[in-house]
Amino acid sequence: PYIISKIYSRNLIYSILEEGLEESFSSLKPWIHHLHLANCVMKDTSSELYGDQHPLFSQTGGELTLESIRKFYKNLEEERELKDVDVCSLEIISRGREEWYYQKVCEEAVEIWK
Repeated sequence: PYIISKIYSRNLIYSILEEGLEESFSSLKPWIHHLHLANCVMKDTSSELYGDQHPLFSQTGGELTLESIRKFYKNLEEERELKDVDVCSLEIISRGREEWYYQKVCEEAVEIWK
C-alpha cells in the first residue's frame, strides 16, 4: 500500500522520497492501471492549502503547474506509457463555490489533455 501511494500522493514524493513524477511512474509502471494526478503546496507551511490538499494546478505556490503536468502527461502519451492505464483523472478538491471550481477544473483538464 505505501509503495503504490507514492505516485498518488505528491507530498510523499517531495517529503519522504524526494522523487519526481517521472521517476515514480517508471518505478511503479508495471502496477499502475489508475493514474490520479493531483497537486499540493509543500513549500509554504503557513498556507491553508499546505500538504496533500489537492488544489488546482494553477494554484500559486503549488508544486505542479498546468504546464508541468501537461508536459508529464504528454510525455507519457507520446512514449505509449499509458497503454496499460485504464483511468487517468485529475484530483482537485473544491473549497466551496462548487460551480466556480467545476468550471476551473474543466478549463485545466482541457489545458492538460489538449
